[in-house]
Amino acid sequence: MPSGAPFREEQSIRELIRRVARRDQQAFERVYRDFSGRLLAYLRRVLRDPQLVEECVNDTMVVVWQRADRFRPEKRLSSWIFGIAQKKALKKLEAQRRRRDVPSGETDDPILENIAGSSETEQTAARREQLALLKTAIEQLSPEQRDVIELAFGAGNSYAEIAEALQIPVNTVKTRMFHARKRLRSSIGEGW
Repeated sequence: MPSGAPFREEQSIRELIRRVARRDQQAFERVYRDFSGRLLAYLRRVLRDPQLVEECVNDTMVVVWQRADRFRPEKRLSSWIFGIAQKKALKKLEAQRRRRDVPSGETDDPILENIAGSSETEQTAARREQLALLKTAIEQLSPEQRDVIELAFGAGNSYAEIAEALQIPVNTVKTRMFHARKRLRSSIGEGW
């Protein structure tokens, strides 16, 4: 890849969001196609309710459409979009908590799939047991630690992107990740 390619890609992304701000539907459709899959994977882990996940993806993309003119070009588009999604998800979780308990037992877990690197049918019984332990350990993390784990492993974001999405310093992301990993290691052992 030529050394100028990432810069050109970033420029084209900035141009794409400028076109969305001018109400270009084709540009918006491209942004939707480029981000909806990653948003779904991230939000499935956060919300655990397929209906809420779909609503949150749609709510996020409505904000992107309505507020594209507020995107600051010095920022990464993915961080801006995931920040919107994270805020929408937190609001939905809060509303859900007011109505009823958060459902548990979700079997489709993108974070665990990314960490494990294979599908459930390919895993041995011992591997399934380890994944169950990991899932339980992740659920026991503080919400702040779980957020950084989910954004890093579930959505594939860098520390800088996580910091931007959560509107916290990169060092805070690193600290939360350090403590999350430490808690996970103590919960499930050093083999992970």
